[in-house]
Amino acid sequence: MDPLKLFALTLMMYSSGLHGEDNFLDTPGSIQLLRNMKELIANIIGKTSEPDNPVYKEAQKLGHIQPQMSNDTPFPCDVSDGRSQRVPTSIHKLKAGDIDIIGAMGDSLTAGFGIFATNIFNIVVENRGASAYGGGQRNWRELLTLPNILKEYNSNLYGYATDDSFSHQSSSHFNVGESLAMSRDLPYMANNLIQRMKSDPRVDIENHWKVNNYYENH
Repeated sequence: MDPLKLFALTLMMYSSGLHGEDNFLDTPGSIQLLRNMKELIANIIGKTSEPDNPVYKEAQKLGHIQPQMSNDTPFPCDVSDGRSQRVPTSIHKLKAGDIDIIGAMGDSLTAGFGIFATNIFNIVVENRGASAYGGGQRNWRELLTLPNILKEYNSNLYGYATDDSFSHQSSSHFNVGESLAMSRDLPYMANNLIQRMKSDPRVDIENHWKVNNYYENH
């Protein structure tokens, strides 16, 4: 198939297949087809959040990349007392380092849709690991995200996306945001997030403090 036609068809399926109301694309076969097409295009373009990717290099030239700080630059906050000696039972005593699990729901911004994109063709790559709300790729000196900030208080923080990925891929972890999603998709995303947490052996549902970010435009 012509690459341009494949790209156009994928965008059409994006806009038709992600909403909470049932439609003709809400079948296992159609969903799998959409996932396969998204992965095919992403594999052709590559992981655009990686510094050696041509798209990333072009984004740097255009000034679209966060200026990297030196490793000698200290974290601006005192983290020495960032985690309680005992797990707090009240949110009023909660410290930043007490948060063990982080998740994210929302639309394209949460999914990291085209963060490093330089044209319409590579915009379909979801730079989920660089998402401000649910991405923990690298560190705060390179990518200033909420998970990367919280990692300074608790290096064992878990649940953030670790690289470019779609919501059905393992490296998305608890970032279940969907590009072009709407508020009516929230029940689907919430159920997806709950099921992932319950089935993950690293999560103690009853005792781990969790932060779940939700950002939605519509």
